[in-house]
Amino acid sequence: MYDSLGSVSGRNLLQRALEFSVSDGVRSQDASKVIRGVSSGSSAGADLAWRFFRSRLDEFRRRYRQGPLMLRAVAAAATGFADDGAADEIEKFFADNPTPGVGKTVSQIVEATR
Repeated sequence: MYDSLGSVSGRNLLQRALEFSVSDGVRSQDASKVIRGVSSGSSAGADLAWRFFRSRLDEFRRRYRQGPLMLRAVAAAATGFADDGAADEIEKFFADNPTPGVGKTVSQIVEATR
């Protein structure tokens, strides 16, 4: 069900789905499903999900610390791209914003994005 929220059209509705993902209406373990749905639905959704994650990194760190839910959130937000520029941006973001426990996941995403 949460994945389908990314199939809506329009940036405003996609943004609302992302905001919903971190609300009390979604269990913490399901937030990444909403984000992944948005990021995999379209290139606009991928861009919005990545921007959303970057702008709320501190909130994600507080919610998920270093656990598997943080890995899921990173993977959900940073996938959906397929070019060297995006790979460089993802790599630089995590180099500038060290996040314990996500290094391997980020490396895999960057490799797949290139």
